[in-house]
Amino acid sequence: MTNLGTAIENEGKPLKFWFDINVVKEASALGSQSQSSITEDDKTITSYTSSSSVEIAYLYPLLNYSTSLGATDVSFSYSSSNAAEIEVDSFGVVSSLVEESASTTITIVAAKGTDTVTRALIVNLDVSGGITTEVIEGGVSGTAREALTTTIDTSLSGASTSLQQSLFSTENHVSQNYTRNSSLILNASHLAALTCESPWNSSGGTKKAGTLVTPRHVVLANHYRYGNGTTVRFVGTDGTVFNRTVIQGKRVDNGANPTDVYIALLNEDLPNDITPCEIFPSNYATYLPSGNNSAAANSLPIIALNQENKVVLLDFNYVYDSSGSYNRALFSVPVKTDRLAFNKTIIAGDSGSPLFAVNDTKLLLVSTFTTPKAGPFYGDLTSALNSTIAEVDALAGISTGYTVTEGDLSSYTVY
Repeated sequence: MTNLGTAIENEGKPLKFWFDINVVKEASALGSQSQSSITEDDKTITSYTSSSSVEIAYLYPLLNYSTSLGATDVSFSYSSSNAAEIEVDSFGVVSSLVEESASTTITIVAAKGTDTVTRALIVNLDVSGGITTEVIEGGVSGTAREALTTTIDTSLSGASTSLQQSLFSTENHVSQNYTRNSSLILNASHLAALTCESPWNSSGGTKKAGTLVTPRHVVLANHYRYGNGTTVRFVGTDGTVFNRTVIQGKRVDNGANPTDVYIALLNEDLPNDITPCEIFPSNYATYLPSGNNSAAANSLPIIALNQENKVVLLDFNYVYDSSGSYNRALFSVPVKTDRLAFNKTIIAGDSGSPLFAVNDTKLLLVSTFTTPKAGPFYGDLTSALNSTIAEVDALAGISTGYTVTEGDLSSYTVY
């Protein structure tokens, strides 16, 4: 009898994909509030004090693995067993409908094509005494927070979503005819920087987004990647089209831990017409200190791009330490009115789309979407990105010598 070995299905995993759920709670004011203005380190803050408060919970599903490339992304839906007292919206925000402590079971259904995974957790929302809530309005003069906030907020002031949210005024993927939107927010200062985003590829069309980080390397979501032979398109500021072909690729591993980042190598360099983005700096906390009630970089406005090639505004919440795996950046719907107007629901198919902080005329890559509110934190992955670039080059039998470029915040106040 011949031993043919052991067949392992789904890479030895019991399900085709799996996700964890990070729960973040914060208190929300009830009743009347008083307010005052304060300054803390690099932050200008409005402080609101209420007589009582109720908890709000934010659910962040984090994809652990996916054993197949698949044709569709992972989407999440939520339901509450006690909807009369506690509701959950499509973003996974759990809030109380009564002014008393209450409990519910939240069911989360993740879907990838015809495959689904269901998880449930109990969420308790407590009513307690008065709280002080601090809303970060902006940054102190000379700080990185001021620089990373003012450019976006100034551009958003009085802006029109119908005229200023789309990257292109003409966008025909079949005829390869593109005209950059001259009214786009940040257009005057960041038109060249926005060319790092690929608006189309032959594998997913406007989905499976890719972002250029060197003249020849693209990052995208590992769970929603394209393979060798895929045509990836970039568009210059004047509408000139540049098509390249993927010849090799590899998932980025953070030490022994796999991430949801994939690097694709193109068959030749992009010209200077296309500007690779920079990476959010690993030493960011030196310039963006944590406050008494906030994490470093909390409430920074973030420019995201989606599958419709539109600009979406989100707030950077904080970096989630995933205990030895790799850190994720978490995001939320903006609080400030002008930012909220440019917010748009992140949906299935947006995975891999980039999220940028804006510094001077440059875009700093903070993350690429894994879920609608979270993705790998690139500020911790510079070394892993560079080593993977070298590995991908070696697999293709070449050496480009390229590495990613970290953003530089050294001209701002040190804390």
